[in-house]
Formats: sequence, structure tokens, C-alpha cells
Amino acid sequence: GDKRKNQDNFIIKTNLNEKSRQHIFGVLDGHGENGEEVSALVKATLPQLIEERLKTLGIAEAIRKAFEEMNVILEKTIKGIDYSGATCSLVLIYEQQMFSINLGDARAVICSLESTKIKGKRITIDHRPDNQNEAARVLSCGGRIEPYKNEQGNAVGPLRVWIIDKDMPGLTVTRVFGDIIGKANGVTSEPDILSFRIRGNDKYLIVGTEGLWEFMDYQKAAEIIFPFYLKNNAEGAADALVAAVLKASAEQSQTEDITCVVVFFETISIIQ
Repeated sequence: GDKRKNQDNFIIKTNLNEKSRQHIFGVLDGHGENGEEVSALVKATLPQLIEERLKTLGIAEAIRKAFEEMNVILEKTIKGIDYSGATCSLVLIYEQQMFSINLGDARAVICSLESTKIKGKRITIDHRPDNQNEAARVLSCGGRIEPYKNEQGNAVGPLRVWIIDKDMPGLTVTRVFGDIIGKANGVTSEPDILSFRIRGNDKYLIVGTEGLWEFMDYQKAAEIIFPFYLKNNAEGAADALVAAVLKASAEQSQTEDITCVVVFFETISIIQ
């Protein structure tokens, strides 16, 4: 039969503006008929937009401007993104600071050594209709929030964003690139930006699409990678993490695109 396309993508751009402590790592999760094109164009364009804006603007302003410009480029370049788009989770390493930059439900997790144990902690905010602030914005813009209903009128699955009087687009996220119809109903491309100081005990970073975190909690992911971190075996860490997620998803008879980027801080060695 027809195999479903993987619409995920990843972003790795090191040494922004030729600076040795400025890097971007991230993931994209496309959806809709043209989601693959959206995630590919964001991968190809967004890191350069951020790099360019960082030359003249403060960090948060540079990121917001780059995201605005990216959305304009998408709307001009790809025909048919009324119902197609992509979530995006990025981490910008900037000297001793780390900025988590997020649209949607991909997540970034920082893994830190607390005495002798590794601890995983999420550093992004999910943008879903069950988030009170996100829901308030959608409703104030004339959108409607409720789950999908089957023929019997029973609720099925998560809350979604709909046009007030039509059963479309049915988005499960409230911030995305693309999705022009959703944008008219309170969905936005403005990212949440959180800043953190990189501490000596922060050892590695995991950025993953929703398909990773649906079957894996942050602590378990941190623990799976830890032995590979001790041996500086980035490739082994990625393989082990994805294998664990595939096993968990197979046990629940579910399939989901999985993309993750793992960054070891001391060496900035990268897995994808």
C-alpha cells in the first residue's frame, strides 16, 4: 500500500556568524498534505534568517523577527498551506546561555548531573488547546476548541482547533509555521522563547518531535543516553533512544514519525 511520508526534519547549524559558541539545534514536525515541503523549507531557511538577524538585533528580537520572516516566505513560496504546516523546537546555544524556542509540541530536554545521577528536565512549553493561555487566544480570535466527534457524536482523541462553524482545520497544536486557515482562528507562528544559563553540570541536550515524547518520558530518555555519554558515543546514544521508542510504540500498535537531535555539551558532539 501507500506508505505514509515522514514529514519530520532536523536543524543543525554550528558556529553562527563564525562564532565558536553560537549554535542552533532543532527538530521540525510537518503535517497536512504539504507538511514535508514546509519542514524542508524551514530547515533550509530559518537558521540563516536567525544568523543574519543576530548581527544587528538582541537575541529574542532576532528570533522573533526571523520567525515572522520565515512565515512570510512560506506563504509566498509554497502553494497550498491552508491546511499544512510544521511545529518547530529549537535550542540556540549563545556563549554560556541557552535559549529554547518553540512552536507546538516538539520538546527540548536538558540533562544535568545532580550528584551522581542524571536528571532530565523539559525546557519548552507545549502549545496545545488544553493550555489555558493558548485556548484563551484561540477563543478570543473566534476559533472553536473541542475534540473530534465520531458519527455517534462522541468525543474522540485530544482537543483541537476548529473554525467556529466548520469542522476544519482540526489542529492539535496552537502555534505552527504555515496553516493559514488556523492563523485566522488564533493559531500563531510567534514562538515562546525561554532563556537558561548553561551550568557546569548540564551535560547534554535532547530535542525531539512529538513522536519521541509520546512514548518516552524525559527522565527515561536522560538515563538511556547517560552510559553512551560517559563513553562519548553519540551514535550509540541516538540508536538506543530511537530503539526504545520504537519498542514502546510497537507494544501499543502505534506508528509515529520520530526525529531527535542529541547534543553533548563538553564536546558539542552531535547525533541526529
